[in-house]
Amino acid sequence: MMPDGLTTCLSGYGPTETMDRLATAVTAQGMSVLARIDHAAIYRPRQVARQIGRHLRPRLNGRGTVASACRRSPRNGYVE
Repeated sequence: MMPDGLTTCLSGYGPTETMDRLATAVTAQGMSVLARIDHAAIYRPRQVARQIGRHLRPRLNGRGTVASACRRSPRNGYVE
């Protein structure tokens, strides 16, 4: 169900260019873009860490493969 007043349309551009164009249109009207959130970043944490100059150490998950997800620790909640 669409909320009243919400307009949607398909873009002929990729996600980054679509958001760039939207931000340009919004700022041209005197408004501000407060944040741009990359929802896909959770699927590529090492790449995102490199972009901000950080390093994630390799982790092993229960199957013996490298994983970057946090694992549960009974002592203090989550361990990176």
